Amino acid sequence: MNGEFIAIGSSGYQQIMVNNLPYGIDTLSFVKLDAEGNVLWVQNRTDSFLAYSNWVTGQTEINPTSDGGFIVTGTKFSILNSVVHNKAYLIKLNTVGGVTWEQELNLATAESHAFSVKETFDGGYVVSGRAGDNSVLVKINSSGTIQWTSTLFVGQFSSTTQEHWNPSDVIQDSDGNYLVTGGFRGATYGLRLYKVNSQGVILCSQEVVNGNYTGYTGKKVKETSDGGYVIVGNVTDFTIAHWMFVCKVDSAGRAVTTAIEGNVYADLNNNCAWDTLEYPLHNWVVIAEGNHGQTYYANTDASGHYSIPAEFGIYAVTLSVPNPYWDTVCIGLGTAILDTIFEIDTIDFPVNAAISCPLLQVDISSAALERCFTSTYYVEYCNWGMADASNAYVEVELDPFLTYDTSSIVGVHLGGNLYQFALGTVERGTCDEFWIDVMVTCDTNLTGITHCTEAHIYPDSLCLSPWTGPNINVEGICLGDTVLFKVMNSGGNMLSSLNYNIFEDNVMMMIGGYNLGSGQIEDVYVPAQSGKTYRMEARQVPNFPSLLGDTIIGLALEGCRLNSNGTINTGFVTQFSNYDGNPFVDVDCQPNVGSYDPNDKLAYPVGYGAEHYIYQHTDLEYYIRFQNTGTAPARTVVIIDTIAQYLDIASLRVGASSHNYSYEIYGNGIVKFTFDNILLPDSTTNYRASQGFIKYKIEQKPNNPIGTIINNNADIYFDYNAAVRTNTTFHKIGADFVTIQLVGIKNVMQPNVIVNVYPNPFHEVATIKIEGTEFTKIEFELYDLTGRVVYQKTTNETSFNIHKSDLIQGVYVYRIVADGKLLNTGKLIAR
Repeated sequence: MNGEFIAIGSSGYQQIMVNNLPYGIDTLSFVKLDAEGNVLWVQNRTDSFLAYSNWVTGQTEINPTSDGGFIVTGTKFSILNSVVHNKAYLIKLNTVGGVTWEQELNLATAESHAFSVKETFDGGYVVSGRAGDNSVLVKINSSGTIQWTSTLFVGQFSSTTQEHWNPSDVIQDSDGNYLVTGGFRGATYGLRLYKVNSQGVILCSQEVVNGNYTGYTGKKVKETSDGGYVIVGNVTDFTIAHWMFVCKVDSAGRAVTTAIEGNVYADLNNNCAWDTLEYPLHNWVVIAEGNHGQTYYANTDASGHYSIPAEFGIYAVTLSVPNPYWDTVCIGLGTAILDTIFEIDTIDFPVNAAISCPLLQVDISSAALERCFTSTYYVEYCNWGMADASNAYVEVELDPFLTYDTSSIVGVHLGGNLYQFALGTVERGTCDEFWIDVMVTCDTNLTGITHCTEAHIYPDSLCLSPWTGPNINVEGICLGDTVLFKVMNSGGNMLSSLNYNIFEDNVMMMIGGYNLGSGQIEDVYVPAQSGKTYRMEARQVPNFPSLLGDTIIGLALEGCRLNSNGTINTGFVTQFSNYDGNPFVDVDCQPNVGSYDPNDKLAYPVGYGAEHYIYQHTDLEYYIRFQNTGTAPARTVVIIDTIAQYLDIASLRVGASSHNYSYEIYGNGIVKFTFDNILLPDSTTNYRASQGFIKYKIEQKPNNPIGTIINNNADIYFDYNAAVRTNTTFHKIGADFVTIQLVGIKNVMQPNVIVNVYPNPFHEVATIKIEGTEFTKIEFELYDLTGRVVYQKTTNETSFNIHKSDLIQGVYVYRIVADGKLLNTGKLIAR
């Protein structure tokens, strides 16, 4: 407590007999000491508190409160007409030990006891104790008024039966729930943990350990960084032996004694056994799915070993293979049966090389781009293939408003803002990193603009069967009052047309189509308004290889024309995905900042609008930034991130970071990053060096329901200090969230032709009717808002129907091409 100590103790113990029963009585003292043990103040009380009786051990507890004072609880003792009255009692002290208020807890019973008290997040308090023979949890407000009481255990106390449970400790965890542990007196002697929500509803009552002729008493419970808890206490054999115990449990209070473990390694000779020259595979993810619906994860360590603690059950155990260069032909699916205490089932995964070839990956990022200051990009590169990559290099194209300063390896200037960095040989299964210092623009009119920097690693060829289909790319150029987008095909001929969407800020303003032969380019000119951001999204063909990139290509141009005051609209680039799924290329887009709060979490894309909408297929990139704001260097930084249930932790790919780290995946979706021996200086000593970050990318699980909210935060630990919790990022899964205002094109592209689409919106059937001329071939295409073709029809009829049964409810964009020429585009809504 800021280097000071508070103690509670007895200042006048005595034993008395009442009706031939013994009672131990204390008068209490409170003492505050400084860091050297000097007494700052002492407060003595003259009233009596229970130390013990023939059937309960009295307990007092003192804890600091957020106002600088203290809260005390215990059982107040009194005798009236030879009858003992034990009452749960609370005392609120101020900063110097003076009484702010004190009162008896009115639990509507003749006997009540209080054992533990803690301040709660809302400024009130929670007390564990007894009301008669029943164990209770009591929530009170800041002035001591009871808000609710929850009965945890109904005890029995008579001349023949004595069974009750003393709840000796209560805490509030990071989710706002209350955890209570204690000890039984009577016939049951197991260790128990209760979990109660903020309204007093019992979420679970877990027997952690069965007594089996021994007695367990939980004395203290604490939350652990993985979302579980640790209980400490004592155990006895009811003779003369007593021991202390420490018990680790999961979030449901279960102590796991069984596990699945094994090794993952490269099986070079394909004999499904680990031979001398074969090597372990690091950070591969193993998944165990139990027959009771539980799923657990673990990644392999540097020796290729994994371990998954799991309770009794039958588990299907699989290995997540990160790319098609590898194959698990030896063991595609393992089965683990855990039915005996302390059992460990072993499943190894020999991994064969489907293709013996290097596969490079690059990632680039910065903790922040601070305007007018030097900022640092970190470039991480890895070889996830089965062969070394010779003569490797990375080309980095900096954003136009960034200026190269220096780098940890020599950068060769190739012209413009393009630099090349030689890596030499990148060995299989290894990763490394270098950094680049850049100066960020000082133009105050460009505050908050987005800087996009691209890294491309070579060699970038694939060893799979060569792709002979189309490969679509997009480029953009600002031409004063016009934006030029170029749709280019560097692959084979397209067999059918695809479409592009163009956005102004975050409004879809134009759609169009392209059908390009090999090497062909389609130019699209868009009038540019002052201050606006323009974005094009185009699609690859449906069977485009995932190793070559995403099925959508996106490019944004921010501020081609300045507003009259020299500024531009900002914040629209990062609402959408970069679509940089190609492992050889990574694009980092982030706005410049004047200053920023340390120890936070960022997510890209930010998402569309205030609801942060994303599509079901959108991958997420998370940045966790940290800074040592203490007064001494931090030797170790640990980040605990519990991944949302809607994200696939097996797809996690850790990217660039400011410092060396290791990471561990465990439980049902937790990742732990550890920066050992980081020696992070405090911010007053070296502001820039006191900061750090880690970045990772993760996919959604398939078919997340529309409306799903994905929240994410992280806890940051500096040495042995309490966790610093970041802000919570959020995204909402949507489908029809983009605003559509089609402009810049005529409604009908040919004179004397009328196109009617009715009814619109429609529930069952919509009719498309073309009047004014006849056509030999009419092509109708319907797209969802991601640009995916969901319906096609080719006809020579000028009137035809669209049925709701062919679609799902939503907003669509249609395109009509008549005899090879664009005739009409518009919006169609299916209810």
